[in-house]
Amino acid sequence: TLQLLPPEHMLCALASIRGDMRAKMQSALFLAGAAAAQEEAAVVLASFSRACTEVRTSTLLKDVLLEMLRVGNLINAGTARGNALAIDLDSLSKIRTYRADMSEASTRALGAMGLGGMRLRHLSDFIALAVVHRREWTAASR
Repeated sequence: TLQLLPPEHMLCALASIRGDMRAKMQSALFLAGAAAAQEEAAVVLASFSRACTEVRTSTLLKDVLLEMLRVGNLINAGTARGNALAIDLDSLSKIRTYRADMSEASTRALGAMGLGGMRLRHLSDFIALAVVHRREWTAASR
């Protein structure tokens, strides 16, 4: 008996199929590409799974979202949305539309944090930066 390699097995199987050679070769190319696509999909899915785990377990993200909820409640104080218990993705994207006021007081506040040259454009940037620096200050004071 002949010892065939896997590619030779595939060609042998293709040869036994009736029909024109062009269709057979297109099938072979599709099968060869499918294995590569499956490997690539496995890598992408593993990366996506790691990213989901990071999002679920990130205490920094949780703190930033909680602070954004608090700021949103302050902005919406006195309205039906002023006592929100959670933040949804739509609200999260809307907070990005609030422009940051780069007044003299804001610039001094950034300078006090050691970020004097930084120009923040959005309220969400201020919130995230404040949470990160609060964590750093808390860690440094321990």
